Amino acid sequence: MSETKNTDTSKILRGHQVEVIDLKTNNIQLFITNTDAAKFFELHTRSIYQIEKRGTKPPYRGRYIIKFIKKP
Repeated sequence: MSETKNTDTSKILRGHQVEVIDLKTNNIQLFITNTDAAKFFELHTRSIYQIEKRGTKPPYRGRYIIKFIKKP
């Protein structure tokens, strides 16, 4: 396998980004992949895919707005 498979650049090219807005602190975090977002919330990756599929209305855990930024 190529060494570039594990770099941030290859992650950006393969997946889509996840933007998380914390409503309590007004902080915005941008994650390169769904897996990174899942680690932040201490969830299984499948859970993030389910959140993406159904959307986050009302805010996730009453605090977070999660936006999935798909590549064109």
